[in-house]
Amino acid sequence: MARVRLDKLNAALTDFDRAVQLNPRDAEAYLSRGVLLYRVDDFAGAIRDNTNALELNPKLALAWANRGQARRDQGDLVGSLADLDQALKLNPRLAHA
Repeated sequence: MARVRLDKLNAALTDFDRAVQLNPRDAEAYLSRGVLLYRVDDFAGAIRDNTNALELNPKLALAWANRGQARRDQGDLVGSLADLDQALKLNPRLAHA
């Protein structure tokens, strides 16, 4: 995440790829990589990684919200609303949901 904050996105993506390789059961690694993929407009990748995170931990409100945003940007408004609704059920204070 430090590389993301420094806007070194390619290096950050490499780090997240490695984190997923080392521990494919780490929901947070998928979530973090999904956030980065969304940031670089790879909405399909963001949806995939947030879905992987949710399969590992369906209580990650941020993953629901991030997937909802990516779905919205791909034009899937029904899927987006369902994901954002779930995010808010899990965390009513999640502002961007």
